[in-house]
Amino acid sequence: TPGASLLLSFLMPLVAGSVSHLLPRALHPGQQTTWPHAARKHLGRGGGLRAMALLIGGVSAGLGYRFGWVLAVIAVSVFLAQILLMFIMIRTSDYSS
Repeated sequence: TPGASLLLSFLMPLVAGSVSHLLPRALHPGQQTTWPHAARKHLGRGGGLRAMALLIGGVSAGLGYRFGWVLAVIAVSVFLAQILLMFIMIRTSDYSS
């Protein structure tokens, strides 16, 4: 459907990029120390590949190919795994100060 294609190919990369930048700032408001910069760098890794996978997945899903949905789900799953690893990184490192 055209709506799903727009969601996957345009809005999801936009939201993922925004979350990559704003989530560390929201979790650690005020003066930015070492860990928000490290978390932002961690979440930004693979951003170009993630955006390309979502773009290709969205266009493919819009054209009726089932693998487009699979590609988009994989890209979003990898991003969610990066967010979980960021929380683990915060708890196990000395970036918490």
